[in-house]
Amino acid sequence: MTDAGLISERLRKKSLEKKAAEQHKREEMLREYNRRLRENEKSPFFLSEVQKKEVREYWESHTNFRKSQNPESDTQLNVEGWVEYYSGLYGMYDRRFLPDPVYYLDIDSYYNHRAAAKYIDNKCFYSRLFPQIRQPEIIAEKVNGFWLDKDFRGIQMEEILRKCREAGKIIVKPAVDFGGGAGIFIWDAKKDATGRLEKYLLRTVIDTVIMVFLEQHREMKKLHPSSVNTVRTISFYYKNEIRILSSVVRMGTGDSEVDNISAGGISAGIKEDGRLKNVGFNKSGKRFLTHPDGAVFGECRVPCYEQICSHIREAHKFFPYFRLISWDFAVDCEGNPVLIEANLRNGELDFHQINNGPLFRELTDEVLWEVYRKSCKFGSELPNLPLLTQQVRQERGKDAEKY
Repeated sequence: MTDAGLISERLRKKSLEKKAAEQHKREEMLREYNRRLRENEKSPFFLSEVQKKEVREYWESHTNFRKSQNPESDTQLNVEGWVEYYSGLYGMYDRRFLPDPVYYLDIDSYYNHRAAAKYIDNKCFYSRLFPQIRQPEIIAEKVNGFWLDKDFRGIQMEEILRKCREAGKIIVKPAVDFGGGAGIFIWDAKKDATGRLEKYLLRTVIDTVIMVFLEQHREMKKLHPSSVNTVRTISFYYKNEIRILSSVVRMGTGDSEVDNISAGGISAGIKEDGRLKNVGFNKSGKRFLTHPDGAVFGECRVPCYEQICSHIREAHKFFPYFRLISWDFAVDCEGNPVLIEANLRNGELDFHQINNGPLFRELTDEVLWEVYRKSCKFGSELPNLPLLTQQVRQERGKDAEKY
C-alpha cells in the first residue's frame, strides 16, 4: 500500500473509532435518561393503545427513532414513556412533548454552538456581554488565576475581604461549567468568620465571581424569603426573530438559600401577564398546590415580567450562534430585572414542559424537521386531547379553561 493509501486508511479508522466512541457515549446517556424516567414520580395517567400508536408514528416520521425489537433494551428511546410522563403531570395529552434525550442529545446540540459556549458562557464577562441589563454588584472576579475588581484591575485578597465585610452578605459562584447550584458558596458577615471566607477563596482554582447578595422584591420574597427566587425563561432564535418559548419561577424551600430545582426547589409556570399558575412541581414531578412554606402560587406574580422578556428579546439578537438560551432573572427590591445567568447550552427542559406543556408547541414539526432533516408526514394541526381527570381541572382552576 502506498503512503497516501496508508494515510487514508488511518484517517478512515480514526473516523470510525470517533463514531464508535460517540455512539457509545450516546448509549450511556440514553441509559441514564431511562433511569431518570423510571425514578420520576408518576401520575395516574397512562397512554391508551391508540395514543401509543400515534406517538410512535409521529416520532418515527419526524426523527431517526425506531422502536427496538428488544423491549428490555436500556438504550432504547422510550418516546411513549416520556410523552406519558409529561402529559400526566401537565394535565393534557400531547404527542409533541419532547423526550429528554431528544432535547439534550439532538436539539440543544444542533441549535447551540457548544464548543463556543464553553468560552463565551463565562459569568466574569457578563458586564461586557450584557452591558444594557442590570446585574448583581460585583466585588471581585477570578479570571485565569488572577483576582480582578469589577473594572478588571488587579485586586489583593485583603481588599476583597474588606469589601465582602462591607457588603455584609455575598455569594461566590463558579463562572463556568457548573449548573444546578453546584459550587455556590454564601457568606454572611453576621454569622461567619472572615477566615472561613478567605480559606474558601484561596482554594478556588476555576474562574469565579463574588457578588453582593441581592435584596429581592417583596413579591418574589413572598414565594420563599431565604432564597433569591428567579425567573427561568427559554428564548428561541427563530426566523430572525426572538420567541419566548416558556417561563417558570424557581423558588427554594425550607432553609435553602438557593432556588435550584436540583437542590430541592420548586417551579411554577408564569402566564403572559406575569401571574403564576396555580400548581408547582419539584424535580421529580411531585405536585404542590401551595408552597410548603405557605405561599399560594396563583396569588403571586412577577412584578416586571414584561420587562424581563423585553431584555431577553433585545439581548438574544446578538447571539445567533446560540439559538436556544435559558435566562435566569431576579427582581431587585425596587422592581428592576436583574440578570443572574444566561445558559448558552443544556438549559433544563423538564420543569418547562411540566408547567407549560410542549416546549415548541406549534413549532414542533418544523423544529424536528430542521434538526433531523425529515419531511413531515403529519400537518401542524394536532388534536388537543385533555386528560379526563377532575382533580387536574380543580387544581388548575381557571387555567383549565384553555384545555
